[in-house]
Amino acid sequence: MHMRRFLTSAATPPASHAIYSPVCRGRYLLASRCLYLLSNHGRCLSASRAVNQQPQKPVRSPPPVELRPYQGECIDTVLANIYEECRRMVVCLPTGSGKTVIFTHVISRMEHPSRPQHATRTLILTHRHSRVRQAYEQCHRAHPSMKIDVEMGKCCATGEADITIASIASISNEARLGKFDAQKYKLVIIDEAHNAVNSQYQTVLDYFGVLNMGNGDPRQKPVVLGLTATIERPDEQSLGKVFDRIVYRRSYADLLTLGWLCPHKIVSNGTDVSRLSDDKRNVKTVHKWLQLAQDRKSTIVFCADTSQAEDIMKKFRNSGIDARLVTTYTTWPDRTAILNAFKAGAFPVLVNCRILAEGAAIPRVDCIVLAYHTKNGSHLGRMVGQGTHLHPSKADCLVIDMCRQAGGKPVIHPLPVEALPSINKDEPQALPQPQTRGSEVTDTSSSPESPQSPPPRPLHWPPIWICGILLASGFWMGNMM
Repeated sequence: MHMRRFLTSAATPPASHAIYSPVCRGRYLLASRCLYLLSNHGRCLSASRAVNQQPQKPVRSPPPVELRPYQGECIDTVLANIYEECRRMVVCLPTGSGKTVIFTHVISRMEHPSRPQHATRTLILTHRHSRVRQAYEQCHRAHPSMKIDVEMGKCCATGEADITIASIASISNEARLGKFDAQKYKLVIIDEAHNAVNSQYQTVLDYFGVLNMGNGDPRQKPVVLGLTATIERPDEQSLGKVFDRIVYRRSYADLLTLGWLCPHKIVSNGTDVSRLSDDKRNVKTVHKWLQLAQDRKSTIVFCADTSQAEDIMKKFRNSGIDARLVTTYTTWPDRTAILNAFKAGAFPVLVNCRILAEGAAIPRVDCIVLAYHTKNGSHLGRMVGQGTHLHPSKADCLVIDMCRQAGGKPVIHPLPVEALPSINKDEPQALPQPQTRGSEVTDTSSSPESPQSPPPRPLHWPPIWICGILLASGFWMGNMM
């Protein structure tokens, strides 16, 4: 602290005309440069050492989450397969069924079958910033006493935490992956497991020794658990390279019948607007919403590209509707503020492009507008699935299909096991009817007990000897001028 004050005073230009002398000018410029370098050094240390520090003030532990009957059955099935020496498995449940809740409970209940004392850590892999945050909040809620690290962008994990939540784009970097000791991990969880055949996931799984189970003793390796709503891929790549068995699966129809998902009302437009000009297509989209959904409280509009999203947002606003926009170009602070306001019901329409189809988790959404045509059935199901969450404020979710791609029929179908011919095709047992229906899901993302982001990054100054070298160099070069 004293060194910082000294440098600050040296970098402050004198009030007299002495600033014009070569020596003083040199000292002033070099001292300013030293302050700049020291500040950057402190930020770098912050990013590499202190980002994952836990908050110092005590935080009241949130109440435990009550599991739904099918969630408890799913967890029991996963654990049974682990102890039957299945090492790579996948769970398929529709959007809104609480897959994050399931894997957070698996973490606490599972022990490594062969090395329970040595392999105790868990790695969670996901591909979106929003999914990292959601996993962090749920893990903190379920395991407040565990050390939880985040590996994403400038957030660097220590490699020693009980649970590490990682963005696949960050952890697949060889320099960042090397700090993790694969022998100490009991479980690797893959969120949105249909992405697991991508090269970045393959790199991480190979590092942990679970990509090719034939190399070494499979009983000594971590367990791989994948969770997804749509296990089929549009490129028809098989997930059999990553997973050996589908251990649990429930369709949208199953959970809807049991009362755990919200029903849909799908309305198709009279004509396929994708064949119209951009302006006419967007005008019809907004007009259809004004005609059918003005009484809806929270609407998500899915668009093909940024230009369509911007134009639809403007047309909503010109019609007197408060609509906001999030795209890949929206900065993260702005995106967070917009999403939090939408979750709180501050405005009725949120237009997006390639943002909210996965990991949005906004239970109050009661209307989905499909403003463009897609040939990807899985992606279509994920978009419609954003309205499947239960919420006290809604009885159903209205889906306005502007391109007649749903055909007035549900687009979230039971998963055919044949989609993965290399995986065990045994059907799961019938789900028992719950005796009582649990409490409806509410939006807890803004709860004061749930951290909104990883812990803050304190600024760290370098050792005093570095300050001395930089200061001496500055005055020596100043005297040479």
